[in-house]
Amino acid sequence: MAVKIASCYLTGAQGACALTSINHCCGQCWRFTLGCDKYDLRTAKFLLKRVLNPTGFIRAYLYAITGTCGTTARPLGAALAISNPIDVATIGTVRYVWKTFTFPVPYYQVQKNIFYIIAVRPATGTHDGANYITASVDYTDNPCTGNHCYDVDCQIPAATQDLEFEVWGDCVVVPAVKAGLNIPQVLPIILGQ
Repeated sequence: MAVKIASCYLTGAQGACALTSINHCCGQCWRFTLGCDKYDLRTAKFLLKRVLNPTGFIRAYLYAITGTCGTTARPLGAALAISNPIDVATIGTVRYVWKTFTFPVPYYQVQKNIFYIIAVRPATGTHDGANYITASVDYTDNPCTGNHCYDVDCQIPAATQDLEFEVWGDCVVVPAVKAGLNIPQVLPIILGQ
């Protein structure tokens, strides 16, 4: 059963990260420090709102980071995991709502105490200065330990802002190796055979 392994919620003034082109991105640096050592990445959630009529699909992306999480972190290299798409037409225009992005099998395994960027960005369609998706950002309180990043490929870090998000996963349980003797091999020795 999936559990929430990381999140960030609004505590200050709500702002917006606008996805105004196909290569724009809204992301947040994060890590988990409690629970299992590894989790299968199942879903990511973002508070999103549609402005006018963008078209196409958006996806969630998981990246490794460059920089320091909390101040200068931004994505490094290609995405480690990419979610299934969501049609932007399903996102409301009146208020921000949580949208859930599901990652496909095989699940990427996130590891304890490793920093990541979780991001949302357009995958296809028309996204411009008039027709776009916005993601909710806390502009004033910096309630989370990571930092927000935005713009083309999320390459502009914002140390005093945080993107509202949730990351969910399933604990990866490694079977315990039982110490001891192999009974079928040892039994004949004990019996003198």
